[in-house]
Amino acid sequence: MAKGGSKKKSKRGRSSRSKSGKPPAAEPRLDDVLSQAESAMEMSDVDTALKLFGYAASVLRARIGRLDENGSIVDMPMSAGGGDSSSPALSARDQRNQEDNAVLATVLGKLGELKASNGHVDAARSDFMEAIDLLGPSSELSEGETSIRVAQSCESKAGLRLYLGQLSHGNDALQTIRKGVTELENAVKILEHHSNSDSLNDAVMEGSDSENANYGKALFETRRQLCAAHCSMVELYLTDLCEEPDAEDLCEASLKDAFAIEDKMVSFGGCLPPDAMQTMANFRLSQSRGLEALDFIMKAYGRMRTGCEAMSSLVGLGECNGDAEPSRELVEVEAASQLPEYNFRCQTAKIMLECASFQKEGDNVCIEASIQVLGSLLAENDEVADVWLLMGCSFAALSPPNNDAAKYYWETALSMLNAAREGLEVMIEHDAENECLEQELQSIQCQLEEVKAKLGIEDEDMTET
Repeated sequence: MAKGGSKKKSKRGRSSRSKSGKPPAAEPRLDDVLSQAESAMEMSDVDTALKLFGYAASVLRARIGRLDENGSIVDMPMSAGGGDSSSPALSARDQRNQEDNAVLATVLGKLGELKASNGHVDAARSDFMEAIDLLGPSSELSEGETSIRVAQSCESKAGLRLYLGQLSHGNDALQTIRKGVTELENAVKILEHHSNSDSLNDAVMEGSDSENANYGKALFETRRQLCAAHCSMVELYLTDLCEEPDAEDLCEASLKDAFAIEDKMVSFGGCLPPDAMQTMANFRLSQSRGLEALDFIMKAYGRMRTGCEAMSSLVGLGECNGDAEPSRELVEVEAASQLPEYNFRCQTAKIMLECASFQKEGDNVCIEASIQVLGSLLAENDEVADVWLLMGCSFAALSPPNNDAAKYYWETALSMLNAAREGLEVMIEHDAENECLEQELQSIQCQLEEVKAKLGIEDEDMTET
């Protein structure tokens, strides 16, 4: 028996090796794949990130049984989705499934973001909806519910719903965002239970890493997201739903909720977020209340001024702090790291340009602030033509105007837009049915006309710069 067993073992060993004598390559570890995908996403390598996250999604779907024999995605019972995996009624296997569901939901959320950035909106929407389904249905918190796992699940679902809302329109977008607001409100309730507000200010002042301070930081971030979600509803009423009979009243109500949330926020290591102030400025502009809008947008800028000036100085537009104290440099680095996202700051500059006309004659404060905001954007990414266009508009709006600087920025924008137009035309030749490409081309054509008008260039005299 021993001899026979030995031969069988030897045969098994030979069959596990290739003809070259080397064992077959092992499947990559899922954690390694996800780490590489995150790195690719951070480096804006969209194609690589899509492939890696796509592979991870396939592995996870197979692991939890969401793929049939043909490789198609199948629906799972809702009990296999979200919920509190700490429940003693769940078996170890059920808990593993729920953990895999949560990871898959995160992966699908990343895939959705990447696909949306590539203009594949329908595919992105499908990924977000599957991710939400994996985390389970939304429901009212049970009496006394305090599980941090539930709070994390609520926050994850909220993030997915808010992103999905950005890809939707009109009432569909509104309902999706409202569901996200409900999820965030549930998360806030749980975190408020865990955070002792009486000692939270002391923890902040002392820079404590106590458990209470950590809950406080989580509460701050969740409230920040909730405030931004209310602002997103206001933006919807200012755009898609502006014809609704009660749009103005609903804007006021949502902004009131946003400021009420802000009043409860205890800032950790920085200023309060500028979302509510900026949204109020935009709303007041829509009401032709320019002076109030100017006041609000400058208050919004005050919350990101240090970071904007620090970034802007990198491209020669901000205050030069080469001899600054080390402590000040640390403050500036921290402030720059906490700046709102790129598109938010771009919108800040646009509102500032609108509000500048309400300043006193010769007052350049608002325009100078817009230059700092746009400078921070150029320092982060100098390949966005819209930023160069807006920078030219800012220098032209100074009193007196800086026409040479304005011309420089407009001519740079013109060159970038021409290159973008040519690239899109080539892409459309190979993908004529891509509506996103057509829409992007139309947008660029409008921008080209705007820049040419500012430079006084006629279409027939137009030459590449």
